[in-house]
Amino acid sequence: MQSAFAHLLQIVAHSRTMLCNGQENSHDVHIEAGFIKSLDFVHLYEDKGAIERDVIASNTHEWLRHLRKTGHTEVLAHYFPSNSPLADWMTAGLIGGGGQWVISTNNGRWSDYWQPKWTLSDDPHDEISKWQVEYGRVIRCNPGKPPHQASIKSCRRSLLQSLSAIYEFSKEKNLPDFQPNFHSALDLLTDKNTIQNHILIKYPMRSNARRLASAAERAWVFGAQDWWNDQYFDDADQTRFEKLSSNLYHDIVNSLIAATNSTGSRWWQVIF
Repeated sequence: MQSAFAHLLQIVAHSRTMLCNGQENSHDVHIEAGFIKSLDFVHLYEDKGAIERDVIASNTHEWLRHLRKTGHTEVLAHYFPSNSPLADWMTAGLIGGGGQWVISTNNGRWSDYWQPKWTLSDDPHDEISKWQVEYGRVIRCNPGKPPHQASIKSCRRSLLQSLSAIYEFSKEKNLPDFQPNFHSALDLLTDKNTIQNHILIKYPMRSNARRLASAAERAWVFGAQDWWNDQYFDDADQTRFEKLSSNLYHDIVNSLIAATNSTGSRWWQVIF
């Protein structure tokens, strides 16, 4: 999975867990990712035709403190399709591609929306390439609640359908490199496989959400060169390939978001 998406989902899961249980941060999410140099949460606004930024927080601990202070107790992940000429599933392996992923925070009266921006650091002292990550508050005090979220049950049903279809296509076209991903994900959805490690494994959630997250991450085959979306077929097969790939991508994304937005349950909600 693309690092930017995984990071956003972990930010949301971590924040929901901390806010739900009234805990303070025990760690900063970005510190665990060695490829991230800095993490800022900023307010973006226009002043005399220029975009200005005020830093609100420089780590998740400070950001959660800001959310508590402003009464924002709900944190959610969202995906919005892009208007790019290239389909989101085709650009999902690139930073900035794959659609618009944002975070919303809500205080019961209005919502703020935070959009990530990844910039490659030009620090010559870095031994490896690192990223400067910024979550910019692009919408502030938007009335009402965020858009409706799909349920775990409906996401599982859709993902099972799109996975089954694309798995059959991969066998029909003799694409063995990706069949293990599809087969393993299908087994996870049908309870034939034990839940595997995934990016949300340490956050509390119900078992059906955990299984859905594991299956969705296992089914992720979208990257750059030599990945699933780096293939081409003739005529009708290409049309079918694009339709199946688009369906799978959106079902994976919706499943990951639904699972992420279910995190933060207290221990008795997870068990029972």
